[in-house]
Amino acid sequence: MKKNTEQFYQNFYNINNITNLIEQERIQKELIDPETGFERGNIFKNLYWAYMKDTYDFSPKNDREELMLKIMHYSFYAHELKLYLDTHTRDEERINLFIQYSEMANNLTLQYERLYAPITLKGDNLDVSPWVWAESPWPWEGV
Repeated sequence: MKKNTEQFYQNFYNINNITNLIEQERIQKELIDPETGFERGNIFKNLYWAYMKDTYDFSPKNDREELMLKIMHYSFYAHELKLYLDTHTRDEERINLFIQYSEMANNLTLQYERLYAPITLKGDNLDVSPWVWAESPWPWEGV
C-alpha cells in the first residue's frame, strides 16, 4: 500500500505542479496504444496510477463484440486527444492523430451499422419501418 500511495502523490505532484512546464510536456509526450489506453482510462504513459486493480479484462465473445470494442478503443483515444488539444491548440502531431483516430472510429461505426444495427442516431437505416433501432438486441440481452 505504501508504494501505491507514494506513486499516487508523485503523479499528483506531476499533474498539479504548474511551475514546471517542461516536465509537464515530458509527461504528456509519450502515448500508449488505444487498447491499453481504453483499459486504463488514460492515453498518457506517465499519467496513470492504478485504482484498486490494474485493468479490466475486455474479451469479445464474437465478431460483433470485437468490432464494438475497436470502436470504443478508437473513440476513446480520439476523445482523450480532443481533451488534450483543448489546452495544446498548436500541437500539429496530436491534431493529426486526433483526425486519424476520429476517422478510424467513424469508419468502424459505419461498418458496424451496416453489418449489425445502428449505434448512433445518424444511421442510414433509421428512416424505415419497422423502426430498426428497436429491432436490434439491447446491451443487456447479449449479442
